[in-house]
Amino acid sequence: MKNFHPFLLSFLSGLLLFAAWPASPLTFLIFIALVPLLRLEQQGIRRAKFFGWVYITMLIWNAAATWWIWNATGPGAAGAILANSLIMCLPWLGFHFVKTKLGPKWGYPALVVLWLTFEYIHLQDWGLSWPWLTLGNVFAGHPGWVQWYGFTGTSGGGLWILVVNILIFQ
Repeated sequence: MKNFHPFLLSFLSGLLLFAAWPASPLTFLIFIALVPLLRLEQQGIRRAKFFGWVYITMLIWNAAATWWIWNATGPGAAGAILANSLIMCLPWLGFHFVKTKLGPKWGYPALVVLWLTFEYIHLQDWGLSWPWLTLGNVFAGHPGWVQWYGFTGTSGGGLWILVVNILIFQ
């Protein structure tokens, strides 16, 4: 399978995540937005470089989707966007580690568990809580798609998004 330049995959994933985000009519793009990152990981990039490329993806998504916090404070917005992008890389690094050590049979389920755990922790009352970019929030403009959120909350949407992206990738 042909390898693509990591910047292209990283940039594309960040752009697709942003393009799917609410107020966009392109919500359906969320179901392929993580495929470029999954492809990037499959290319066998070392952990440190993989982290850098994932960070670029998360930085693009964070900055593009939450640009409006610049209206409050420029330095605060920059700090929040940079910090949140960094924290969002942790589940991906865990996925990369597990997949490298144990293979895809354990790696892909680990990504789902690690991301949903990250979102759960991220929604708790701590100094870096950032609920805007919880994956399940992408369906804010489509409540008819997620009537079952009454049972699962946005975590159900995150699970749906992650599983569909992994299945499409495979």
